[in-house]
Amino acid sequence: MKAEIRKMAGKELLFIVATLILAPALLLYLTLDYFAVQKNSGLLEATRIKAIEPLHQITHYRNIENFWCATLNEELKNSKSPQDMAKRIENLAEITGESLDYAIWNDRQHVELSNFLEPASFHYWDGLLEDARNGLTLISAPERQAREAKVRKILGPHYLSELFNRPQSPAEPHLIRPDSAGRFPFVWLNDGYRLQTHGAVVLFKPDIISRDHRLSILKSIWQKTNAGLQHIRIDKSGEITGTNSVALKAAIFEFIENGREVAQFGKNLIAIARISETEFVANIVEIAGYGNNSGRNTMMVVLLTLFALTLILRSRPGLLQPENISIRRQLLVLLFICSGLPLLALSLGGLEHLKQQREHLIRSAYQSCIEFIQAIDLRSSGELSHVMTKSYNAVNEFKELYRKREPERELILKTLSRVHPSTIEFRAVASSSNYIIAHNGVYRDGFFYHRDSLDYRRDKTPVQISMANQLGSYYLDFFNGVAINPEQYTDTEMLTEMFFQKTIVEMVHDLILATDNIEFMGWGSNDFPVFMNLIAIIRPDIADFFFMAAYESTSINREFIMRQTDNLLRNEAGLKVFFYDKYQIYPIDRENRHHPELRQIFDRIGTHLPSEPQHCSYAGENWVYSGYKGNLLHNFSLLAMYPLSTIDTAIEKERQFIVYSALATLVILLSLTLLFAHSFTVPLAQLKSAAEAVEKRDFAFKLPDLGHDEFGEMGRIFNRSIAELEELSLASIVQSRLMPAHTIDSGRFAVFGRSVPMADLGGDYYDYFSIDDNRFAVLLGDVAGHGVGASLIMAMAKTAIICCQEFHDQPLQILNKLHQLICTTRSKTQRKIMTFQYFCFDKTSGTGKYANAGGCSPMLVCPESASASEISLAGPVLGGFKKSQFSESELQIQPGQALVLYTDGIIESKNPAGDEIGYERFKQWLINHYSNDAATYYHALYDEYLRWLAGGDAQDDLTLIILVYSP
Repeated sequence: MKAEIRKMAGKELLFIVATLILAPALLLYLTLDYFAVQKNSGLLEATRIKAIEPLHQITHYRNIENFWCATLNEELKNSKSPQDMAKRIENLAEITGESLDYAIWNDRQHVELSNFLEPASFHYWDGLLEDARNGLTLISAPERQAREAKVRKILGPHYLSELFNRPQSPAEPHLIRPDSAGRFPFVWLNDGYRLQTHGAVVLFKPDIISRDHRLSILKSIWQKTNAGLQHIRIDKSGEITGTNSVALKAAIFEFIENGREVAQFGKNLIAIARISETEFVANIVEIAGYGNNSGRNTMMVVLLTLFALTLILRSRPGLLQPENISIRRQLLVLLFICSGLPLLALSLGGLEHLKQQREHLIRSAYQSCIEFIQAIDLRSSGELSHVMTKSYNAVNEFKELYRKREPERELILKTLSRVHPSTIEFRAVASSSNYIIAHNGVYRDGFFYHRDSLDYRRDKTPVQISMANQLGSYYLDFFNGVAINPEQYTDTEMLTEMFFQKTIVEMVHDLILATDNIEFMGWGSNDFPVFMNLIAIIRPDIADFFFMAAYESTSINREFIMRQTDNLLRNEAGLKVFFYDKYQIYPIDRENRHHPELRQIFDRIGTHLPSEPQHCSYAGENWVYSGYKGNLLHNFSLLAMYPLSTIDTAIEKERQFIVYSALATLVILLSLTLLFAHSFTVPLAQLKSAAEAVEKRDFAFKLPDLGHDEFGEMGRIFNRSIAELEELSLASIVQSRLMPAHTIDSGRFAVFGRSVPMADLGGDYYDYFSIDDNRFAVLLGDVAGHGVGASLIMAMAKTAIICCQEFHDQPLQILNKLHQLICTTRSKTQRKIMTFQYFCFDKTSGTGKYANAGGCSPMLVCPESASASEISLAGPVLGGFKKSQFSESELQIQPGQALVLYTDGIIESKNPAGDEIGYERFKQWLINHYSNDAATYYHALYDEYLRWLAGGDAQDDLTLIILVYSP
């Protein structure tokens, strides 16, 4: 039967461990793992952006000139003062080791700082920025040429006004080359006009384009972000060394084979960008805080829980036994396991679903933004068809008027009336190389005839007119099959290479491809939509004029955007769409003027669409947006925004549905649990009332019929058993009265004793009392067995000692009297025996007498020598044999020594492993826990005893009496 009980207890313990530790541990692991994955996902995305951003910058400016111009433009934009800009330029010089000469203007009219000019010569440079800008923007040709000449004296003989905006170009910035012979420095120039700030000029040695400083500059710019930029050549892969060499080679292989820009290796992300066929730039960024410690954290929590549980179980043995846990708590645990854990798991799943759903909606909105602005950008190309139609009309008009020999003024004005209103200029270059009909007049043999007055003056032909003349002449000769004299075009060859980095043959080839079409072509530093056509006046196979008309793309696109206003304001996708041309935000709306953050958003927009959704704040709301600089809508940035509040509203509705569904499920589960619990709690309440009746000693209490289940059986057993409890109650009362209730006057002795019975009625008996003013007695007995019989023997012993008052100072006589008394009570049904020890001590001197009847030898503890010795005095048990002989011995207790009386219940106690305490271990306890306070001494020994049991049950009664003789 005991084996079955142990087997059942083991199964219950296994079930408790599985339900209270393993199941929560598994759920804890899944929870921690979920949040760790989410955290790592966010860290990976943030680090990926941080790793790829510097590489986007270096790949966007593949040419070293582009990179220098873009870097200096950005430094000027971010500088707060001329002094700050000077520090930034000097920092770049220090990083690259280049000699950078600079001059900085505060108000674009006066030089404030320079590292190569003497202050006395500042005035020669004061008007440089203003002259350079006016040389491009002034209408009067003489004035433009005069300003251009001033700039040439300072920067170089071949400076052209059309080069002014070249270093500031957002797409392909280049340094200005003011001298084709390379004797003057290359120039970066930015007057800060667009930024409304100070301006600057930086002079470079011409050989700077042969040295690539992009990586060193980027390292400096991105050093605060812990970017690890490295330059790698795959044709020298053996030079790739270091701790990350293997990962770098693998990342480059992934990039070449699969086009994968970012790869993860452990806690590092490696981003790769190609800058040539054999050269790459890698950026190694550590993922700060990356890792999944779910298993370790779960194990730590489980270990800490087990440790805390062990401590609790040592102090409260059997705490986890089902019988020690209330039914209500068991039901709550059952509810948590059966309902709470699945609901918690579903909650995590719901959170993940909502997160993914929100991410999906954001990406869908982002894609809608992209598609909408791309569609508008694409539709803008239709405006060029209208421009082309008008251009053909102008060509036909020009052809008819020229055939009719119309005056040149009428020819120009009527042709202008036919072209598109956005036309900037048109030029018709005759096959005669010295004759050009332009929008503002006629150029013939070095003379200019203005279209309004047709008066003429001999004037130097502008470079752009001369170039158009030479290119048109070359084109016409090539088309008409006329022999071309290369020496005639030597100057033109030099100019085309300076302007376009192309030979004249390559330029004419481009013109041929662009004929009868509208192409964006660069004339100077600007790109214009240009229409080109060959006009045959006399014979269709002979071209007489090369016609070219340039249009202002911004005007074309602005007209298109203005017509799109209604579509922008009332689109079905619910987007807000804006356009920006660096000056004005469209649609033109007063509300936009009160939200300057729109311009900040446009400042972040690049030439390419970001791969990930972008977020911003506008008009007090959060938005997801997409934007880029228009491909067909030149000089315009396009922006489409979708409110996150709309997405959050949809997610909130879904969240509410999930929450309400979970609450409804929880209510159903709670109702079922309460109904199930009711079938337990009602009979338990009856049994509790019965237990309270027993506690109140109401033995007349009877339980009603509780049914035919286990609870009903328990009720019937209770009713049969309660009648027997009265006897035990009386015996317990009697036994408790046998023990000493108060302390006694023991002089220099500190006396403390306690008896802990194994059952309600134990078999141990102890007492101490005063004999007279100078002496006191201490006794300890142990009746074999427990229960009512043992209690009666103890009562007889107590009565006998009280009656033998004249022998209280004679231990031997006390033992003899008790032995006779117990022997007289022996019968066939009553064979109880008793061990007994009796001590009589002088309260002051520490002398005494001692008699022993089969009891455990007392221990004498000496703190000075750290020893514990037995006081041996053999003697038979009381009631064993009628003729038993007892003896008496005298004792002398020294100051500081302690005398410990005990029963065999402590010596024979076993721990859960089955080991007994034994005499030697008990002696060591006495030495280790010695105290001159008897009560403290006792409690220390008793605590050690409880630790030995380790939550197990006591096997016998335990009684200890401590006597400490004070100095």
